[in-house]
Parts: sequence; structure tokens; C-alpha cells
Amino acid sequence: MIKLTINHAKSHLPLKKAKGSSQDRLQRALRLNEQFFENIKDSFKEGDVDPRTYAKILRKTTDAPIKIEIEKNENLNITQGGKTFMNFNEFGQQIGYLLFLPFNTWSKKISKMSTLTFMHENLHFFERILNPKYNMREIVLINKGYDVKSMKEFYNNNLYAKKDLNKKELDKFLKGKKTEEIVDYLQNWRYNLTMEFNAHKYTKTYQRKMENHYSNTINYREKLINYSEYKFPEKIKMLEEKLAAVIKKERAKK
Repeated sequence: MIKLTINHAKSHLPLKKAKGSSQDRLQRALRLNEQFFENIKDSFKEGDVDPRTYAKILRKTTDAPIKIEIEKNENLNITQGGKTFMNFNEFGQQIGYLLFLPFNTWSKKISKMSTLTFMHENLHFFERILNPKYNMREIVLINKGYDVKSMKEFYNNNLYAKKDLNKKELDKFLKGKKTEEIVDYLQNWRYNLTMEFNAHKYTKTYQRKMENHYSNTINYREKLINYSEYKFPEKIKMLEEKLAAVIKKERAKK
């Protein structure tokens, strides 16, 4: 089995640009996302934006040799959803990121009507390049041979879902697993939920900003997601409390 690794130069900003507290890094990610919006908004004057142009503007905003590829998600339409993945070469080394975004069905390009989606995914991208631990934690899960499939299913069904997190269900899933594995799961879930919370919270205004910028040519109003239904803060707090309890219990054994 190939052990996954990371080419940090192609996947993360240098430490001198990414140092600071978690809040410092978030604020930098938000500034970069705002800068990207300012850099790209006028590119839609001539119509939809080619994916290569989009990637070029994203790289320019990043101001680092981070590899970025933009692809169409075949299962998505013009105004729905996206996904940001680590991009690996044939040797199992992360060499950047692959962003799946909705393309206009007719132009095969990125539309200003999907601003809400691409700004959401961009913030994921910026947070990842500023927080190497996010990618490293995911790689650890795979390299250690954990049941990543069931871990992701629990995340999708119980965490990134519009419902409360049931503590009994969480304990049931983690029962019987070694402390190291539990910590890895909880940290990974916490990181991902935090990124989703930030993306929903801080990018919700960009669709309106784009519509206002093109007020003479846009008569469409995209429905915003009520992200409060996911109850991100409550779930993150529960994961942090569980993590603290597990670590405290383990330290007490020593």
C-alpha cells in the first residue's frame, strides 16, 4: 500500500505567511477570499469564466506556487454545490487541490450565478493552504488503515446533517476503538465541521454582492442556505468536549 505524503510547497503557504493562531489564520483566509472576489468579479463582464482563467486568478490571489485544478462536477447544475479535494499524483503525494464546481450547461464555464458556491469552496481552499494540519490529519487516517468509509458515513449522516448530534450515537460509533483512533476521528470531524461552519457563515453575502455588481444584467436571486439548521457550533462543542475527556482519561493512565 502506498503511503500518502504531502508536497508542502505545492499544497500549503510557507510558514512565514501562515503562522499565528487559528483565528489569525481564519482572518487571513477571509481576506484572501475577499481579494479573490475583487480580482474575479469584472471577469464576468464578457460572460462566463473559463476554468483555466478561474484557476489563474485563484493562483494569483494565493501568491504561491500551489497547484490548482478546476473541474466540473457532472452531478451538479449551474447553481448547486461543489467540493474541494486534495490532489494526489501517481506516487501518492499531494500536489495541490482539485476544486469541483458547477459549470454552466451551455458554455461549459463558470457562471456568476454560482458565486455562492465557488466562494464557499474557495474558503475551504484558503483554510487548507493556511492549516497544514487539516490535510495531514486526513492523510494519517488513510495511512493508518482506519475504516475511513464508515467514518465519512457517520460524518455525513450525523455531523454534516440538519439535525442534532446524538451523543449516544457518537459513543456507539467510537466504542471499541483505540484511543489513538478516536482522537484522529474526533480531530478530523472537528476540523471539517469548523471549515463548513466558516464557509457557510462568511461567504453567504457574496452572491448578493455579485448580483449588485451586475444589477443591470442579473434578475436572478439565489436562495441562501439556512446553515443554522446544521447546528455547527453545538456539534463542534460536543466533539471538543469528547476529545478533551478522551485525552484526560488517557493521560490519567500514565
